Amino acid sequence: MVARQSDRGRTSILYDVFDYFEDVREQGGKVFVHCCQGVSRSTSLVIAYLMWREGQSFDDAFQYVEAARGIADPNMGFACQLLQCQKRVYAFPLSPSSLLRMYRIAPHSPYDPLHLVPKMLNDPSPSAMDSRGAFIVHMPSAIYVWIGKNCEAIMERDARGSVLSD
Repeated sequence: MVARQSDRGRTSILYDVFDYFEDVREQGGKVFVHCCQGVSRSTSLVIAYLMWREGQSFDDAFQYVEAARGIADPNMGFACQLLQCQKRVYAFPLSPSSLLRMYRIAPHSPYDPLHLVPKMLNDPSPSAMDSRGAFIVHMPSAIYVWIGKNCEAIMERDARGSVLSD
């Protein structure tokens, strides 16, 4: 969805989509963005567009999209890529509270324990890290994956894969 900075080809496709959205918007039209279920791919594209067009943070854009489409749930790979995009756009944080964000890798819901997603911690600090878990640490200059020594293999795999995926 959102390409790494070094992947210019895919990035230009994303900007082609944004240009199309802008053209339609200037003509007073509307764009219907959809995918198979309207949960991950389409919502990730709309979040990326809001981040680009409105200068919104990932969290603000996600909350806006989720309010309009309650089942919005970008997969972990897309979410991490959007966080990386945010990191590049905001080389300097907008506020002191945006200096550090931490996400724990956790089940989306008790009903689907194998669907792991990043969940933002309200109090990002080293004391929040548990040796049984995997965490994504988002700083203005980098994104890190922290794997606890007692972390389950599936959680480690999903955390590493989400940050390294295209």
